[in-house]
Amino acid sequence: RKTHSALRRGSYTRLAVGGAGGQDVFAFARTTSDETLVVVINVRGSAVSGVSVDLAPLAATAVGLRDLLTERLWPIFANQLAAQALAPYETWVGVLEND
Repeated sequence: RKTHSALRRGSYTRLAVGGAGGQDVFAFARTTSDETLVVVINVRGSAVSGVSVDLAPLAATAVGLRDLLTERLWPIFANQLAAQALAPYETWVGVLEND
């Protein structure tokens, strides 16, 4: 949290989650003037798949979400972040990356 000020004092936006496992996933964004972080949490005790997160409320032109732990870039298409699968209680935290 020390590295990313948005986690400490950024504005909060709850994000809609859709897809087959969407009812068991919670997502939100924290935004400052410097960055936008997106947090996706599987609150279920089993894996979920086919989940998408609607990023339209962020009005961003991001092309991907860079996972802060793994450095993996998750692509964004039409303001949708597709989460292919989330393990039980798995959490993603990533920063939006522009082109």
